[in-house]
Amino acid sequence: MKVLSQFNRLSLLCSLLFPLPLLAQGTNINQIAANAGSCSAAPSTYKEMPNCAERSGPEPTKTLQEKLKDAWEGFATKEENIMDGIYVKGTKTVKDETLYNNAALKQQFATSVTQAYEDYQNDFNCKNPQIIIKSSKRRLSEANTQAAAAATADLPVKPIYSYVANQAPIVTIPLSHSYTKDAHVTHEIPQSCGIPMEDAFANNSTELRPTAEVQSFKDKIDACIQDRTRKGFEFDGFEVVTSANYLANTGTAATTYGAHNFEDLSKARALHLREFLDTSYPQAQQVPTKLSYKGRNGDGTSGPCPYSKKANCQGENCYQLKQGLTQTRDELEKYKFATIIPKFKDKPVSSQTKYYKTQNTKIVTFECNRN
Repeated sequence: MKVLSQFNRLSLLCSLLFPLPLLAQGTNINQIAANAGSCSAAPSTYKEMPNCAERSGPEPTKTLQEKLKDAWEGFATKEENIMDGIYVKGTKTVKDETLYNNAALKQQFATSVTQAYEDYQNDFNCKNPQIIIKSSKRRLSEANTQAAAAATADLPVKPIYSYVANQAPIVTIPLSHSYTKDAHVTHEIPQSCGIPMEDAFANNSTELRPTAEVQSFKDKIDACIQDRTRKGFEFDGFEVVTSANYLANTGTAATTYGAHNFEDLSKARALHLREFLDTSYPQAQQVPTKLSYKGRNGDGTSGPCPYSKKANCQGENCYQLKQGLTQTRDELEKYKFATIIPKFKDKPVSSQTKYYKTQNTKIVTFECNRN
């Protein structure tokens, strides 16, 4: 223990990071202790690593004055386009000389931010807050064309310190007024024309009926598409919506999916309808058909549940019709559906350009650094 007392924390850290080779007979341990403080005993393979002193302990905390200087450097910047001839390749942040050289604003900035910084420290019990600079735009009001054509009006640049209890203080610096131009386009929305397809399936089957029996459904789809495109609406694909009801599957459906697996039954019908659309309408392959087969209940079904489950029972045979059930079978059948909906894009019918007065600001706020 007497020898170990010669090692300070740094030498101990170095000895852990860089283990020494086994001591040869006659090695002077006091000499090794003297060398360990500078990490000179580290193996040569670690020469490219930084000195131990540079890795020990957290970085020193910046003073408020240093933070204010960094914050001012961040505040007095602006975005500038990076040009490649006449093309904009991107933007870069550069120093805004007008702001940076404004000595009066710099003093007001320091005073306001210092007050907010100290309030944040006290109210949020934070010893080392981080100062955050953000840019913001706020639309003030609609403007007329003549005003928008005028030159940008500069605001009296002066920090505004707002304080609300239990919220982080904010210092807002309004920089200028500008005018923005937005084009408002009015659209006409096409009327939906969903085609019911549930009768295209036999009961408890996922296979479409023969082509001749399905032709009448296709005629309705054709009529819908022709009517909407004639009115100037652009075709935008199909949506297929399917659902089962809660009546137990029987026959082939029960064998394939189980008596109460309604979601897979509904999904299989949706997939067969998509195949029908891809075959009948080549344009449908250019826009993916949206499938919605979960039903209104989210499990492939829609409508009320006519069953209750027997107590202390497991498996599909544990379901029984509810006592006093008022829904007849025909009423429950209406919740079994399959619908094809041709989709169309909204049609622009008019356009109007509007101008808005906008306030450009920068905001100073704070986050707590608990390190």
